[in-house]
Amino acid sequence: MKPVFIIADNILSPLGLTTNENFGLLKDDVSGIQEHDNPKIAPHPFYASLFKDDEDFAVVHNKDAYTKFERLLIASVQQALSETALDVTQPGTALIISSTKGNISLIEDEAIDAALVHRISLPSSAKLIADYFHFATAPIVVSHACISGLVALITGMRLLQSG
Repeated sequence: MKPVFIIADNILSPLGLTTNENFGLLKDDVSGIQEHDNPKIAPHPFYASLFKDDEDFAVVHNKDAYTKFERLLIASVQQALSETALDVTQPGTALIISSTKGNISLIEDEAIDAALVHRISLPSSAKLIADYFHFATAPIVVSHACISGLVALITGMRLLQSG
């Protein structure tokens, strides 16, 4: 089998916006978990690791066209791509998006109809992100509970090994 190497990555979390920032804070025993008192989410204070509502993660063109989830994806992809000379417009380049939730927050305040069902789907968000970066190929979505990230890595490895 062909060897496969990871040349760039990114972890964007409430703790940090890059892999290095996240791991540095974790090594210093810093946690992203904080007490939150938000009656819109829960009637009593609770502990969780949450992104701030007003946080901007990246410079996004036409920001209003993208949900918070999609802006998170754009920021993470931008960071990973900044570490490479990869041309994503070339055939053979794949975008694999791994998520278990996606745009699920959209159902909190909106009436569920066909347009909303399409908008919250992971393939819909994946296509928007692929189009944002001008990927030549259709994106691949991996959504499998807590192991989605690992399944995405294995999927990418197998795609590379198979040519």
